Amino acid sequence: MPGPRRPRQGRPHLTSSEITLYTSRHHGIAALVSGDNYRWARTALQLAGFEKDSDGNYVTELTDIDRARRALTTLGETARACQAKVTATDQRYIGDFARDLSEHLPGQWSVRVENYALQVWQGDLVACLWTTGPLLHTLEKYRVPVAAILRSENGIELAVVQTPRHDQYHIGAIFPKEIYLDEAVTPPSSITVQPAAVPAARKVSSTLLADYHRAFFQM
Repeated sequence: MPGPRRPRQGRPHLTSSEITLYTSRHHGIAALVSGDNYRWARTALQLAGFEKDSDGNYVTELTDIDRARRALTTLGETARACQAKVTATDQRYIGDFARDLSEHLPGQWSVRVENYALQVWQGDLVACLWTTGPLLHTLEKYRVPVAAILRSENGIELAVVQTPRHDQYHIGAIFPKEIYLDEAVTPPSSITVQPAAVPAARKVSSTLLADYHRAFFQM
């Protein structure tokens, strides 16, 4: 009698991975990845010719239109091979907003964009926050795949995320390093701003940074 039938060997099943493409004034096209198999999404971007920026995210410049077109065309092929979904969005790239905002804040600020490919990674940001209010609520309740971190020349760090409706931004403080946490001191509350950089910077300066300095000196 014939033996038991062996299962057919095929390609391993991959769980979800997604690539979201943003048009960026600073980077040309910026790609963020998400999903359990985010490494396959990154592989698809590498094979298509996207390059890592200083934050570790994948970008392709638009200064060479032909090269960018080839990268996007190739990405369609490599993404299919890696079983990654590609989505182009008209949402503003959060790095662009953060850089515009930083230019209108007092002092010198640097900006980095953090891509949380897995939902658990955004918990790392929650653990670093020194704030209350809408930013903390959003990170604890909703999927937030990306945040911008602003750092001042004095070491102050602020976190920026888009609201769930994507038409506003929440901004809150990150706990200052090398300082004792006094739980009796009320942390600075996070704020919500409109996407216009100038009024957003005014609100950050007059409200969030003022509360930050108050709480910092109390500690």
